[in-house]
Amino acid sequence: MDQTRARELQEKLALEAAAMLSLAGSGAETAPYEQAVSLIGKAWRLTAEETSEQLALIEQEKAVMGRIENGESAEHIRQELLLNWSGLESIEVLEGLFETSTLLETAPERRSLFDMAMLLIETQNLLDWIEKTDAEKEKLIQNFT
Repeated sequence: MDQTRARELQEKLALEAAAMLSLAGSGAETAPYEQAVSLIGKAWRLTAEETSEQLALIEQEKAVMGRIENGESAEHIRQELLLNWSGLESIEVLEGLFETSTLLETAPERRSLFDMAMLLIETQNLLDWIEKTDAEKEKLIQNFT
């Protein structure tokens, strides 16, 4: 991974946090996403401005959701917020998080990125993209009957 991919990883996480705000409202917990964006910037030595730009996207969506919740008119920061990632995109993000964690100095920082990866595994439904073998399909059928 390089700085360009690190910037893309930051943006993906910022937009995922914005999507979560769109679904759950302005009170949704975005701290793990914000922490991950900051740690990616630190690990890959991105400029403070680059990291701040991504964090600002999250703050903008919080403000939009606050206005919407108050009955005001507002548009989301991007229209495609609620599009799920493909299986390949999910894997690339997970790989990026794990690679980034190897560049961090402290266990709590590495753990933060691990926790982010685990959250994304749940929210991105990675298993939905995995093709099951016939034996796995049969086992699923047996478990539901």
